[in-house]
Amino acid sequence: RFGIVPKRIKELQSELEGLNHQNNMTNLTQQITYKERELDELLECEEMWWSQRIKDSQGNFQTEHDQIESIFLTYFQDLFQSQQTYNVRETVEVVKDKITPAMAEYLSMDFREDDVIQAIKDMKGLAAPGPDGLSALFYHNYWDIVGKDVIKEALNVLNSEGDPKPLNHTNICLIPKTNNPNSPSDFRPISLCNVTLKIITKTIANRIKAILPETISQNQSAFIPGRLITDNTLIASEIFHYFHQTSRKKGYVGFKTDMAKAYDRVEWDFLRATLESMGFPLKMINTILKCVSTVSFSILINGVPSNPFSPQRGLRQGDPLSPYLFIICANVFSELISKAQSQNLIHGAKISNGAPEISHLLYADDSLLFCRANKEEVSVMQNIIDKYQRASGQLVNIHKSEMIFSKGVPENIKGDLHQIMP
Repeated sequence: RFGIVPKRIKELQSELEGLNHQNNMTNLTQQITYKERELDELLECEEMWWSQRIKDSQGNFQTEHDQIESIFLTYFQDLFQSQQTYNVRETVEVVKDKITPAMAEYLSMDFREDDVIQAIKDMKGLAAPGPDGLSALFYHNYWDIVGKDVIKEALNVLNSEGDPKPLNHTNICLIPKTNNPNSPSDFRPISLCNVTLKIITKTIANRIKAILPETISQNQSAFIPGRLITDNTLIASEIFHYFHQTSRKKGYVGFKTDMAKAYDRVEWDFLRATLESMGFPLKMINTILKCVSTVSFSILINGVPSNPFSPQRGLRQGDPLSPYLFIICANVFSELISKAQSQNLIHGAKISNGAPEISHLLYADDSLLFCRANKEEVSVMQNIIDKYQRASGQLVNIHKSEMIFSKGVPENIKGDLHQIMP
């Protein structure tokens, strides 16, 4: 029975620790080798077991392939089911006309053969392939044979009315987020797209990222050319050092927020509205949305693709375009905070007289928010989060989020503020 395997693994690990200690005094190499081999076999057995069992909605473990597939399909179909959004157009007004006429002209230009070739050159050859089984290395090695057809198909989608749907079926590979995953939420879904589709989205991404440094708030440090995520890390370190040093009773509070299933929850109507408000050309918007919305998924269950299904929202982790689209959406959140700060509704952390006020730092889907530790400003920050969540589909994971107070904030104030923002 499998139940004795974890117990035996612990026993072997303990025995090996003792034998390795004794081996300094006497030769126990053969015995150690034997037990290491047994341990490896049991660990492999345990891994296989965990890969073949999952809890259903009633908390019961299921081990049959069909049952496991049904559980995962239900979970991901629910996750990718579009939800009601609210006040989308009003919310995205904060990013209105970020695209200049010169940028719009650049984005409107037809894609060329060289753009497609650069996209395939940028891809890692040995990255996991999509459903067609062809890696980027295949295209690198046989470009002289397949290149013309690939370029023709890509430019047809990018510049004309070509439909990417035949290329857009995607396998979802499940990566465990815990040592012992037992429910679908314990897995991170990574999209394995066909390389032909990735060539198309990579070509779009290469063009879009060129205009991001001038259109995305300086508070965002991820995926922007010329910016380093370590920049925000250093700023955060200085702010928290100040938090530990200051004893002012009217201090500051920081919020570490984590968005649950951030990429998977992006509503497509919010994405379109954001691109339109920023001033992206309609042709580019339509090209982006047809690449995003024509996807279909199969979940790899122990290596076997499930029945396909079509999502109604979400960005694929594994698609070269997704990180850039996500930070474009997240920039709405950033600008909402900046607007409140400019109206003196909130005041960011200020570590010295000559230092700027820092109200927020973004790291793609993670963020640090700062304001004065009082009910008025914390309420404003909570309202901004609520507004962004209702419009975008995003959802703060309260279990992975926390509040950090500067040293002098009294305990009763901390308690009051926790009531406003749990």
